[in-house]
Amino acid sequence: CSRRRTQGLGIVTWSPLGGGMLTGKYRKGEKGRAEGFGGKVFQPENSAQRTQVLDTVIAIAEELGVTPSPIAIVWAGTHGAVPI
Repeated sequence: CSRRRTQGLGIVTWSPLGGGMLTGKYRKGEKGRAEGFGGKVFQPENSAQRTQVLDTVIAIAEELGVTPSPIAIVWAGTHGAVPI
């Protein structure tokens, strides 16, 4: 957010793993993912941008030999957010 940058504000992110989306645990169309709160909290992989981010997170994780979770947390941290 540009206002955050110009005002020098930080952001504390809730659930930087996207309710499982950024972990790669539940890819588009797969069953088993929690859809709590009418789908308002857990975001689906329903856009080309989200799919691209997830593909990138998974590719980096595979290259480094780790799971996607730490990559997603670091990504959130490098975009001005403090993950909790």
